[in-house]
Amino acid sequence: MLLIIGYDPGKTFSLSLIDVISGKLLLVYSDKNKSINFVIKKIFQYGTPLCLGFDKKNLSSNLVNIARRLRIAIIHPETDLKITKKRNLIKSYFKEHRETIITLNNKHEMDSLASAIYAYKKIKPLINKLKNEINSEEKIKEVLFLLFKKKVKNIKEALQEYNSIFC
Repeated sequence: MLLIIGYDPGKTFSLSLIDVISGKLLLVYSDKNKSINFVIKKIFQYGTPLCLGFDKKNLSSNLVNIARRLRIAIIHPETDLKITKKRNLIKSYFKEHRETIITLNNKHEMDSLASAIYAYKKIKPLINKLKNEINSEEKIKEVLFLLFKKKVKNIKEALQEYNSIFC
């Protein structure tokens, strides 16, 4: 499974995971005093990370360190997301995905979930475009992986790279 990560760093951290293809929320988790290794292991229990969402303009060193270790891009806004924007993102996500609204235990969980949803909404047009052009979920995942990890310039280049590797 390919994952979008929402992360709220700090003494109490929170981690939210969304499946890239389905948009399904897989995890909202918070804990205290855990290492970066713990966070990374938790992520890999659910799948392979594609990108990391964050709700702030300025990136924390902890966040950058995790992204660097996972070798993934960080998707974040040009200005910090306000609480009302975070609540609206979460509300619209649950409405759109017809999922049962979950209870968030603290503000850290709200921040990580809003961060994951923000990143998902940013790349959703790309995912939809790939779904229209490619009929294989596995191929979509591989093309997304190439676009984000190999830093190919566009879908056409990613498809050429995919064909040279897998065909």
